[in-house]
Amino acid sequence: STLITLAPSFKIVPVDAFPCAPEDHPWHPLGTQTWVNWKRLRDAALLPLASGEDAKFLRTPWWKGQPSGPLEIVAWGGTVIVEGCYSLRRELRDLYDLRIWVECPVDEAVENAIRRDGEAVRKSWTEAYAPNETSYIESHNPQGAADLVVLNSGSKRFELIKDEKVHSDPI
Repeated sequence: STLITLAPSFKIVPVDAFPCAPEDHPWHPLGTQTWVNWKRLRDAALLPLASGEDAKFLRTPWWKGQPSGPLEIVAWGGTVIVEGCYSLRRELRDLYDLRIWVECPVDEAVENAIRRDGEAVRKSWTEAYAPNETSYIESHNPQGAADLVVLNSGSKRFELIKDEKVHSDPI
């Protein structure tokens, strides 16, 4: 992750580690997206960290839907970043000290994914991921809930476009 390169002392809780079981997420938009098991993210990571405890969770491969692998521990304290799509759901956003939204047009995100993962992912991105992300953005308004909004599009990489926090200390 770019964040780890920039600040190696940051700890990351990846939202991708908390997908729903495959049978629980649609391949077309049916209301608010259901790709992320936000209750497990909240219970295993966010609530413990908010209470001064370590986060402990098993990563879940997207294709399995069931937690597996070694236990991951994200130690409480310091800077912990919860990174990934759907992390600013209404049910989760009050558990963060600072909320950052990285704005990237959905069509550009789809093209980035295809460049990264190959043409074989086009259908899943255009028919599933993009519609679900659009539904999430419309129903949860993550940009409006963010303290900072950063544009990451075209030649405008990491341009700050909203700052509702006054910081006396560097982030």
